[in-house]
Amino acid sequence: MGLKFSSDEELWQLSEQIEKPFRDRNTLWANRRKIRYREMEKDLKRLPLNPMIKDTALMVFQVETPNQEVHKRTKRMVANPPKLEVVLYDTSPKVQTLGQALENGLKALLRWTGRNKPNFHWKATQHQQGDGIGILKAEFIPGHGDILGYYDNDDIVGDDEEDDGDNEDATKRNQARSEYREALGKYDEDDTSREAKAYGDVTDAALGREKPPFRISAVDPIACSWWEDDDGIEIIQEKGVKSLNPLLEVMDSYGLKLTSDGSRLYVTDVDTDAVGSPTVPPDRTTKDLSQEVKYTEIRTRNEIAILIEHPIIKSKTPKKAKGADKGVVLRFDNPFGPYTTGYALMRGDITTEGDPVNMYQPPVLAAYNAAQAQNVLTTARLSASLEAALAPAYEQIKPEQDTPADEADKTGQVAEGRELPMVAGEIKRVEHPLFADVAATEMRISADAASTQYQDVLEGGSQSEATGHRLAIQVSQAELHMVPYQNERADAIQEILKGIVYAVRKHGLTVYIPTIPGGLKDTEGMRVADIASLTPDMADLNFELIVTLGSETPMTSYSKWQALQQREEAGTIGYQSLMEQSDVENPQEEISRVFEGKMLKATMEQVIPVLADDMIKYVRSKIEARTAPATPVPQEEQMPM
Repeated sequence: MGLKFSSDEELWQLSEQIEKPFRDRNTLWANRRKIRYREMEKDLKRLPLNPMIKDTALMVFQVETPNQEVHKRTKRMVANPPKLEVVLYDTSPKVQTLGQALENGLKALLRWTGRNKPNFHWKATQHQQGDGIGILKAEFIPGHGDILGYYDNDDIVGDDEEDDGDNEDATKRNQARSEYREALGKYDEDDTSREAKAYGDVTDAALGREKPPFRISAVDPIACSWWEDDDGIEIIQEKGVKSLNPLLEVMDSYGLKLTSDGSRLYVTDVDTDAVGSPTVPPDRTTKDLSQEVKYTEIRTRNEIAILIEHPIIKSKTPKKAKGADKGVVLRFDNPFGPYTTGYALMRGDITTEGDPVNMYQPPVLAAYNAAQAQNVLTTARLSASLEAALAPAYEQIKPEQDTPADEADKTGQVAEGRELPMVAGEIKRVEHPLFADVAATEMRISADAASTQYQDVLEGGSQSEATGHRLAIQVSQAELHMVPYQNERADAIQEILKGIVYAVRKHGLTVYIPTIPGGLKDTEGMRVADIASLTPDMADLNFELIVTLGSETPMTSYSKWQALQQREEAGTIGYQSLMEQSDVENPQEEISRVFEGKMLKATMEQVIPVLADDMIKYVRSKIEARTAPATPVPQEEQMPM
């Protein structure tokens, strides 16, 4: 679905159409978060109690179980980092070398984009387990490669400009010329391609000084609404509120500006599809850039549209107002298309419902239900107990006054509180069987809540003396419980990274990642590593990206290895199968390294005793030579003259 054929007014209407089916879902999910984050105090305070003492609850109780369940599951899953593998459909050595560089670049980029704490792995997994869906988002930060404007191919060979330090552009152009001359001097003058090589060196170095233009984040699913088709997300929008000043800074690369009188948002770059819109009447202005504005980002696989409202209008825009009267619309091509929008879903429990309210359910939904009932019942019981403890033993009643016969059925009044029914006869305390029912119900709810908690057997924990059979059962249960969610996370990471690779091909420039992609090398005592990069040539490869996410803890991993080792010793599987089911990335290479290691150890075991023997013999000979008595040397007889 393309947005380039839509007018501004149609885009504003489209935003409302996408959001409308998700409004009930947002309300339901917000209520679930109240239970999870223990924010039910206002609701629990309104529980009705005995009106003689207090109309609201005396003590509020809220369980922490749902939040802890989400954290346990999240920690269990993010403890397994993603493993990337690029599979090529070409066996030529040149292509394989390029494919290995692509794999290293993606690994480094994933590490770079996940450097923030908490990273997107943690946040998206929390949303998946706590809300029912997590959403990953890829962003392309404009401006990457702008530095190459100072490295013009014709201008870089010229003489330096006069620069007094005030002209920043002249300073950067002179710096580019200096770098080019230095790089040119590294090549022989007889080399006909020395100019091209030197120009490639300086431009690569300039790009290497820039940070990667990609960002991966985990967005709040409540802020998002979307339409899906058979290929995934067809169109998605994200709504939010930001202060105008930071928003203008973010959009500065798109040329979004605010007029001096504050009455108009406009775009300075006329080459873009963005338009300037009169967002407020001329007689109303704003100077407060900290005012919050609503923004909406709509993405299809081909285009991105950003809709920004003026801070004065906010939600007061008349319903009949045209699109041009609401705010500014920026439209540009989606750098991650045409196969993805740049958003990827990490689904929780999938249902057969088509309504967004029940389409995806959190795995801890049972814990929410039990916690809600526990909060209500426990609050009521605690408040009732406090009421009984604080209630006075006797209540003073005003003396009865003579009442007319026709008003004899009226009740008396107490000194404080509300009216009490006064009846003639003996007063007895009425025992209500409801309390016993409430206690039994609370016990039942507590038992149900315990059954929804993360069991130790699913955590993979066990004693060291546990049998291999029990360990295998624990491993299978843990993997069966977590693998579907891990697969969703792996598919989302795969879609995001593929979209980034396509963006590199569209961008046409190499992206360097300042993160160690692989192993280190020792060079004269200094540890060094190759710089990871993503090039357009890598994006043109015919490849498939495999993302693997385990669901194992160190204990379950050990138990798996123990079971596999027993099978290999019994002869039911081969050594190669054992290696293929291990956690090594390249089983064939690892087998070769194991062979080399065993050969080295066997050689050392044979050679070291011989070397030690020879060394001892040599030392002994030296010692004997020093300690042996000196023998007189016979002198030659001289012939008589």
